[in-house]
Amino acid sequence: MRTYPEPTPEKQPKRVTQCGEIIGLNIQRLLERQGMSQSELARKMGTQPGVINEICKGKRNLSINRLDKIRAILGVNCYEFLMPPAKPE
Repeated sequence: MRTYPEPTPEKQPKRVTQCGEIIGLNIQRLLERQGMSQSELARKMGTQPGVINEICKGKRNLSINRLDKIRAILGVNCYEFLMPPAKPE
């Protein structure tokens, strides 16, 4: 039986999940709706702007606690993060 070494964290590709993409797109949409920048959201959350950028691109996993903090800052309901993006006309 052939065995293969486990990939190291540096060699593992970042996975973008459909849910992560949808949540990221919705966060970006909600930021635009409120006229808030990613940098401003990052400041209010006490994190780096790059973290918010990765979240908006669906490249960073979110904890429920972090998502709830974003929800509170944006003043929205939880379900707004999971709504499928509108299709362009």
